[in-house]
Amino acid sequence: MTSEPIVAVKWLDTKEVTVLTSAHKQSEVAIIKRTQKDGSKKEVFCPKAIADYTLHMGGVDHFDHFCSPYPTGRKSRKFWMRLFFFMVDAAVINAYILFLSKHAQRDSAHREFRLRLAREFIGSFTCKKQRPIIFKNKKGGNFGVPDEIRLQSEGGK
Repeated sequence: MTSEPIVAVKWLDTKEVTVLTSAHKQSEVAIIKRTQKDGSKKEVFCPKAIADYTLHMGGVDHFDHFCSPYPTGRKSRKFWMRLFFFMVDAAVINAYILFLSKHAQRDSAHREFRLRLAREFIGSFTCKKQRPIIFKNKKGGNFGVPDEIRLQSEGGK
């Protein structure tokens, strides 16, 4: 947590815009250019927090763009599971962005990257072969005929 106070800023553009920030002071103002109805440009005073958000909001759009086709989130009543799935998505997308910045090949699709990443995580993992489940009846004996015997096609008509 920061020791800076959290500032709430509200500005009336075409609609109300509200921002909470700890990076700006309430009194900081920026000058932006707005296009009028007649097409002319006019300089307008705007809170610095809103001007910075407008300048950098493309990152949020990119995150949503990369998240939407391959969501890892699952329905859960536990809030921490939703938070965990969000963090997994964020980590995968950040890894993909770093991968694109380091490698010149831009044709690498996001889907292929996710598949390669999953294969790397899984690696050579194999689970132990488990014993087959044997159902017991109430008296403790085996229940029914085992599938190996039941599904044999010997001695039939």
